[in-house]
Amino acid sequence: MNGWGYEITEISDKDVQALTGSDIVAFQFAEPGAMGYHGGIFFVTSDSKLYFTCYLKPSDYSGNYAGMSWENLLLVFPPLKDFNHGFAGHGVISPEGWEYEYLGCGNHLLVKQSFWEEFTREAKRLLSEQPDTILYNQWMEATLNILKAGPEVLTTSHSMKKKTVRIIAFAIVAAIVVAAIIIWHPWVIIDCFPAEPSLFDPIEDDFCPVNSVRGHAEREEITGKFDGKTTDTLRISFAAKTEYVDSSMYVTLDGKRFEAENNEDWEYLWDIKASRGTVPDLRVFGVRPLMVFEGDLDQNGTDEFGILFTWQTSACRTYEVYTFHDGQWRWLIPQVRTAESLRASGKELVKQGDHPGEVKVT
Repeated sequence: MNGWGYEITEISDKDVQALTGSDIVAFQFAEPGAMGYHGGIFFVTSDSKLYFTCYLKPSDYSGNYAGMSWENLLLVFPPLKDFNHGFAGHGVISPEGWEYEYLGCGNHLLVKQSFWEEFTREAKRLLSEQPDTILYNQWMEATLNILKAGPEVLTTSHSMKKKTVRIIAFAIVAAIVVAAIIIWHPWVIIDCFPAEPSLFDPIEDDFCPVNSVRGHAEREEITGKFDGKTTDTLRISFAAKTEYVDSSMYVTLDGKRFEAENNEDWEYLWDIKASRGTVPDLRVFGVRPLMVFEGDLDQNGTDEFGILFTWQTSACRTYEVYTFHDGQWRWLIPQVRTAESLRASGKELVKQGDHPGEVKVT
C-alpha cells in the first residue's frame, strides 16, 4: 500500500516482458529532484491495477532504489519516447493520443485521450468535495472510480459521435459569445482568457503566474510590429532539450550535449523567437518567464514587451521592458522593482508617455 492508501505493485526490470503491451490509461512521471517520489513512476491500467517503479540509479538520490531502467520503461510505456516535460509544466510536448496536466513541483500526469473527458469530470468532482486538496493527491482515485463504473466510459464510436456534436454546438455558441464580447469591450478578452488556464482550478503551483488582471496579461505568445515594419509573433520556450539515457538525464543546449545535474543554469534559460524572423532571438534567464505586450510605448513605431522576473518565495521581482533598436534587443527603460502584490493589484506597470520618447512608470 502506498502513501495514497491504495494497493500498488512495485515493479522492476524482471517485469518488463509481462507488462509490455499493457493498456495504461493514466501515467504519472516525476523528474529527478521532484517533490514526492523523485524519479518515481506510477501508472494505472484498464483492469484497475496500480504499479510503481523508479528509474533512477541507487547512487543518484539516496532513499530511492532503481526498479526499472529508462530503456525498459520505454518498452512498457512507449509514448514516453515522445514526451518532453519541459520545466515546471512549461514548454511541454505531449505524446500523440495523450492529454497532459502538470501536477506541480516536477510531477507530470499523462491521461489517455479516450479516457480524458470522464477523467476531468470525475477529478473536478473530487476536488470540489475537498477544496483544500490538489490533483496530485486525487488523480488515482479519479481514475479508479471511472474504471469501477465500467468499460462504457471508454471511447466508443457512439460516444465519439455525441462528443463531436457537442463540440460543434459549443463552438458555434462560443463564437457568438466571443464576437459579442469583442464588440462590447475588448479588454474583457484578457480577463476571460488567461495565458495558461488549468482544467483544475484548485491546483496551485508556485511557478504559475496569476493572469486575471487586465493590467498585467502574461503570454507565451505575443504579436506586434517589433521591428517597426512587419507584424510578427514572438514565442518564449525552454532553451534546452532534455532526454533520458540509461536512467540519466542529458541536456542539449546550443548544440552541446551534457549530463544534467541539479541547480545548473540551463534550468533557467529561455529563448524568445520570432516566427517570421523579423527580429533576432533573445535569451533570458528566469523561472518560467512570460511576456507582456506593451505596444509602442515610446511612440517610435516599434512595439515593446515586458517580462516580470519573479520567484514567489523571494524578492526577485523586477520588470524589464525590451525594445528592438539598431539591430539588437535593448532595455527601453531601467529595470523596475515591483511589490509582491503587483499581480493582484490590477495596475499597469508602464504606460505610453505624453510625448514621443517618453514612458510613464506607474
